[in-house]
Amino acid sequence: MTQDPALIGVFISGRTLSAWSYGDDGEIIATHSEESGSADSAADSASRASYFLHEWLGEAAVCPVIVAGAGDSVRPEEVADFLPIPCRTHAISAGLISRRGLHLVPGLKQAAPPDFLMGPETSLFGIEETDGLVCMPGTHTHHIVVEHGLISGIMTEMTVSLMQAVLKEQHHTEAQIFSEAVFREWTEKSLDTDDAVSPFAVHAACRIGKLKPELYQCALAGLMIGADIAAHYEPGDDVILIADGDLLDQYGLALEILGVDIIEYSTEETRRDGLLEIAEVAGLLDE
Repeated sequence: MTQDPALIGVFISGRTLSAWSYGDDGEIIATHSEESGSADSAADSASRASYFLHEWLGEAAVCPVIVAGAGDSVRPEEVADFLPIPCRTHAISAGLISRRGLHLVPGLKQAAPPDFLMGPETSLFGIEETDGLVCMPGTHTHHIVVEHGLISGIMTEMTVSLMQAVLKEQHHTEAQIFSEAVFREWTEKSLDTDDAVSPFAVHAACRIGKLKPELYQCALAGLMIGADIAAHYEPGDDVILIADGDLLDQYGLALEILGVDIIEYSTEETRRDGLLEIAEVAGLLDE
């Protein structure tokens, strides 16, 4: 890094750790990302972040460090620090947890129905809106209701995880391609909630010659993402979609087919900007 940072932000997503160093005016000085081993991903967030930073910097950070997100498993002591929903967004920045010299962003937990967030709450600070329906697809898809700065409800769907499990179980070995027309066709099947279609129908369609085998994954994605969207949104809703890559394209298309108005943000950018915003509100840049 060419200049001393005023802040370092770290985001943990499964086995991936990403870091940004920020200057006094919030500009990005440097970025770094790496994958950790399966054993490392089971450690608590503070331990993983400390090791990651030492490997990157070669020494202890000389500025405040803010950490958000989680590995493949969430430890009981981390859950104990989660803030209960409903929760004001400012309570997150006010409730930073000090551990190993780091400032940890607290996750959120919901009693009924049982659910929790550890990481996605950071992205809420990286968007301009403080009110709306938020859709954050990933390995798990988070649907979050924010009402004038109050996080009033969350619902996590295992859409992509389940889709990956189905793909593995059905043993379709053909190279897969994407067709917007096929994705749209199968999405529409799921959006018609009065005539729901089972994911097995995609496998069956391939076997009986109604769907080309190379379009199996495309059709399955349309069906399962469509079901996810139909369960949480209605035509005419305003939805804030936070995603990157294929998930941005596919969830965006499914929401468009449903007939909602979409505001799009990048997951990576909202994590980066969210960490900075939380740190500023918490006064870490004044240290």
